Amino acid sequence: MVSRDDIKGIAWPIIGAILILATGLLGETWATNFASYASYTISDELLTDIQNTCSGLVFTGSIGLALAVLIFCFKIALKRFFYEHIDPLITKHIHALNEKLAKSHSRVHKLVGAGKITTVIEQADPSDVQNHLRLMHAKAFGSHCDSDQSLYHASTEKLYNHLDPKVPHRSGYSQLINVTENPDSTISWCEICSYKLHTIHFDPALGGNIDNEEIQYPFHYGSQIRVDDRCYEEGRSQNFELEIKINDEVIFDAQKEIVVDNGEMKLRRPIDGVVLRNSKNTVNIDIDRLIPIQSAWTKIEIKETSTVLDNYLISSRRDPTFGFNLNITLPQGWDFEMLKFDDKNDWTINTHPENVMSAKTEKWILPGITYFVQWRKPN
Repeated sequence: MVSRDDIKGIAWPIIGAILILATGLLGETWATNFASYASYTISDELLTDIQNTCSGLVFTGSIGLALAVLIFCFKIALKRFFYEHIDPLITKHIHALNEKLAKSHSRVHKLVGAGKITTVIEQADPSDVQNHLRLMHAKAFGSHCDSDQSLYHASTEKLYNHLDPKVPHRSGYSQLINVTENPDSTISWCEICSYKLHTIHFDPALGGNIDNEEIQYPFHYGSQIRVDDRCYEEGRSQNFELEIKINDEVIFDAQKEIVVDNGEMKLRRPIDGVVLRNSKNTVNIDIDRLIPIQSAWTKIEIKETSTVLDNYLISSRRDPTFGFNLNITLPQGWDFEMLKFDDKNDWTINTHPENVMSAKTEKWILPGITYFVQWRKPN
């Protein structure tokens, strides 16, 4: 704890005090000896003055030496106390302050960096941002997003085109199904589907534009109908009904456009985008139509009645749909044997009474199978 500088600092004061003390002691000794052995005499008064002066030097030297030693000891004690108690405390606080400053610097650096990124994104052209989405995902979640086999790549292929404000999506989908049993034990199926196409590009509430631009939406409806012989009898085609309305305007009516000819269902006249394919107990119908859209909301309604042989229903979506309301009514005494939904946590499902099932969600439904329903009638 005692350094060389400490010794150097106290050495000269001690040496000076020792010299003063030695001078006083030597002076006293000389004065005494001189009075006893000198061959000539000096006055008592002068001798007394010399002795007093030497005694003063001795006193001063003693006090100086004592003070020098005392100051040295106090300095060493103070230094030891500082290094053992004060210095660790200061070091601890300085270290904590350095850590806080480093964290603050890092946060400021990140904020500045984030601010730069935000500024670049805000000022960039949307196409440039889209071209760098892959890089941003790889930076945010890992380099695996840069692979063509990644989930990110699959998501961009399946979903990203639906983020385009000019691509309409279905909203507020309602599906009402009524199942009845005919006297000959066949099953009649009546379904009413209604929903709205939401085109964000034309929605001012979501930053859309109000202009004279027109978007062509590729509407598609497909159905596989299992029918019995009654559907093929002349004059009995009313067992199959299909009506499609767009903004309350009928664009297809099976009662007016389909006839039974030689045991097959055919179109009365060729219609662009409408295809019928007959098999033994099945009629497949596909309807494709380009719908001109110039507003935020487009209303679509589909009514279908047919005779079916199955006791289940599989419903799927090709496009994302926001909100879904399902209601299925079976004949009295029937019940639902199995209910499966894409994510049951997103749905509120009720089966009371047993022959009525309702399900509702106010969340997004992604492309794929939405639900599977199987029912049974009493033995």
